[in-house]
Amino acid sequence: MTKKTIIEKFDQLPKEIVLKLIEEYPCGFADNLIRCEDENGKRISALPFETEEEYYLIRMSTSEAQRNFDDVRVLGPQDMINEENLSFGMDDGFSEFDEDTVDFGEEPFI
Repeated sequence: MTKKTIIEKFDQLPKEIVLKLIEEYPCGFADNLIRCEDENGKRISALPFETEEEYYLIRMSTSEAQRNFDDVRVLGPQDMINEENLSFGMDDGFSEFDEDTVDFGEEPFI
């Protein structure tokens, strides 16, 4: 079975793909870029990523790769993704946190 090839910019990716990219490339995107041709024969740099059904080439320059990775690490993937591409909600992890009920102990940490 031949996989469908998708060439897309990072900021246009579905949320689930961004989450998988972070797992696949935990140390960054820039060192994993390849040079290839797009559907029009133009040379591009892209981050390769493969799922069971599709093969992605995520268009980005080296500086964009570094910036995208840093932004995802600092902001979190939920803040990096266009709203129209969201296919599911993502909990920011703070909705269940109630600091009034957390026991921080009586002794200061030194």
